[in-house]
Amino acid sequence: MAKGYSKDLRARAVALVEDGESRREAARVLGLSASTAIRWIERWATTGSVAACPARATAARRSRRIANGCLIWSQRSRT
Repeated sequence: MAKGYSKDLRARAVALVEDGESRREAARVLGLSASTAIRWIERWATTGSVAACPARATAARRSRRIANGCLIWSQRSRT
């Protein structure tokens, strides 16, 4: 899994936008994709924080789904 961006980098993106740069220009300067910078600025505008969103437990849910699917499959093969 990819490592997340630092809070410092997020704060620098916000600072550039606050200083008058566009979100796309801030992304270019910092070496980010435009969509990433736009998401960060929108999150900052709505929440007032540059912190990352909590990680999702997709792998755990996927594992349970696979395990449940295997259980169902093994029960079907017995009948």
